[in-house]
Amino acid sequence: MKWVATIVMMAALVAPCAFAELTTVLLVRHAEKVATTDKDPDLTDDGHAHARALVETLARVDLAAIYSTPFTRTRDTVAPVAAAKGLEITVVEAGPDLATTLARRILEEHRGRTVLVSGHSNTLGPTLEALGAGPSFELDESEYGDLFVCTIPEQGPPRVLRLKAWH
Repeated sequence: MKWVATIVMMAALVAPCAFAELTTVLLVRHAEKVATTDKDPDLTDDGHAHARALVETLARVDLAAIYSTPFTRTRDTVAPVAAAKGLEITVVEAGPDLATTLARRILEEHRGRTVLVSGHSNTLGPTLEALGAGPSFELDESEYGDLFVCTIPEQGPPRVLRLKAWH
């Protein structure tokens, strides 16, 4: 799984700008959640294992920040990465302006850096679109483990790679 850092660096090489000017946003849907009617379910045992696997996937990636919605499943998905990197998780409020507010914040506060975003099946597509890498999409509720690597050069269009964060 250490290939993610290699892919992030390779994406920088094909971008039409200097590496230092490249903003990279890693977006992952929360890991598997408990089937319940609760609006804020916990992760399953597999979900917790996959959250721990994300640490290995991102071991060689230098993260400037980690963002998550306030829900247990999104925070718990990136909590092991935050602990391993010594970073706090910045909680962003869910709502109709989530994607545009988050994209603006990332581009203003972390330009030229790499950030991790933990979201939901219905927030990853709109966030990528707000970053200029649209069009928007929605993941199926049964899809887990995708890692979207969005590279945003100073000039030119953003690029997105869809990888697996864990298997």
